[in-house]
Amino acid sequence: MRKLIILVFIVIAKITFAQNKDTVGLQMPFANGEIAYQKTFKAPGKSITSLFNNSRSWFEKRYNDLDSVKIQDSANGRIVGTGWEVLSFKGPLGMDVPSRTGMIIEIN
Repeated sequence: MRKLIILVFIVIAKITFAQNKDTVGLQMPFANGEIAYQKTFKAPGKSITSLFNNSRSWFEKRYNDLDSVKIQDSANGRIVGTGWEVLSFKGPLGMDVPSRTGMIIEIN
């Protein structure tokens, strides 16, 4: 009976082990101690004003208001704001685990 209980604990520990082989050693892009992703898009024929207005409109639609926008510089086409996203991760036994994540979004 004792061996059966130990075996059950070993099996449960193996199933719920958090470090899967495919997640060990991920190369996360860090900047100033935080994860930072960036991508450059080309928009030939678009003015800075048009791109700025589109970015501002995106913030308003995505986060339901412009209160999250911290910097609006229309002359340089720069907008910086904050927002929250719910990201889902695989947890124990393959269950989806939602995580509310804060972000700083900068569009230049």
